[in-house]
Formats: sequence, C-alpha cells, structure tokens
Amino acid sequence: MNRLQTARRPAAFVGVGLLSAAVDAGVFSALFALGVPPALASAGGFCTAFWVNYSGNRVLVFRAKRSKRALRRYVLLVLVNLALTTGIVGALSGAGLEPHLAKGISMVLIAAFNYVAMRRWVFPDPAAATA
Repeated sequence: MNRLQTARRPAAFVGVGLLSAAVDAGVFSALFALGVPPALASAGGFCTAFWVNYSGNRVLVFRAKRSKRALRRYVLLVLVNLALTTGIVGALSGAGLEPHLAKGISMVLIAAFNYVAMRRWVFPDPAAATA
C-alpha cells in the first residue's frame, strides 16, 4: 500500500462515520417528527445508518468485494461494539466521570478499535494475506 492509500483510508473511515451519524440522526429526527415513538425512531435511524456504514466502509474505505462472510463479521463487530460501549460508559461514569464525557471517550476508543477490526478482520486485504 502506498502513502496516499495509507492516508486515504483513515480519512475515508472518518468521513463514512460522520455520514453514518448524520443519517442516523436525520432518520431519527424525521421519524420522530412523523409521530414515531423515540425508541422505534432510534431503531430506524440505527438500522439505516448500519447499511450506510457497512456499505461505505466496504466500498470506499477498504474497497472490498461483497461477501456474506464480511457482513456476518460486521454484524458481530456491531454487537461487540454495543457490549464495549455499554461497559466503557458504565465503568467511566461509575468512576465519577460525567456521562456525556464517558460516552465521548467510548466513541473515540470504539472508532479506533473498529478501524483496526475492519481492516484486519471484516474487510482484510487479500494481497496482504498472501504477501
């Protein structure tokens, strides 16, 4: 991988993450404005953002081919993220940190973890495995 690709991937990863967050918030807001209860509106936003994030990372960030294996691994990664986020926020806020700050810290840690997990496990580079 050349230097341009090395710099492009993290930038694209952040861009896809921001787009996913905007889609999540936008769908949530639209559904809520239409009278959908908050929990269901949140689920709708999350599910829509799930596909934006998966597709954006597969196509734009890691340039991987479509595969059921990658999708299964991505779903598992999302479940691991849920457990990690819950644990980190619970531990930090339980230790006295303000909950919003705890959530922010968890988001940064999870994003870094996700980048590595997606690059090495969900969308591994086939050329790197044979090198």
